[in-house]
Amino acid sequence: MSNKLVWWGYAVELLATALTVTCLSLWFQPNAVVAFVRIAAIDIATLFCAVMLAAALAFLWSFYTKADTPFYRWLEERGAFNVYLSGTVYTIAVSFTTTAALIVAKYVEGLAIGLIATFMLVLSILNLYSLVYNVAGIMRLNAKFNSIARDM
Repeated sequence: MSNKLVWWGYAVELLATALTVTCLSLWFQPNAVVAFVRIAAIDIATLFCAVMLAAALAFLWSFYTKADTPFYRWLEERGAFNVYLSGTVYTIAVSFTTTAALIVAKYVEGLAIGLIATFMLVLSILNLYSLVYNVAGIMRLNAKFNSIARDM
C-alpha cells in the first residue's frame, strides 16, 4: 500500500470533519452546536470516546501480541503491517484527544474550545468507521493468508 494513499485517507477524514462541523455551524449556529456539545460532553466522553479508546487499545494489543506470527510477518513483507499499525495508533490519538477536548469543553467556556471539541468528536465518529474497516481488513488478509498457507 502506498504511503501517499495512507496519508490521503487521513486528509480525507480531516476534510470531511471540517466540512461537517462547518455545515453544523451554518445550520444550527456555532453557539447552539457548542451548547449541545457542552451539555453532552461528559456522557459522550464516557460512553463513546472511552469505548473507542478501549477498542483501539485492544486492537493495538492484538498487534503487539501477534507481531511475531507468520501472518504478521507476511503483512510486514507486503508493507501492510505498518499501515495498520499507524492507523491504530492514529485512532488511539484521536480517541484520547477527543476525550480530553470534551472534558475541557465541559468545564471551560468559549466558542473556540467548544468548536475544537466538536471537531474532535466528529473526527472520532468518522474514525470509528476507519477502526472497524481496519479490523475487517486484518480479518480479510488473515483469511487470505490462511488460504495461501493451506494451498502450499
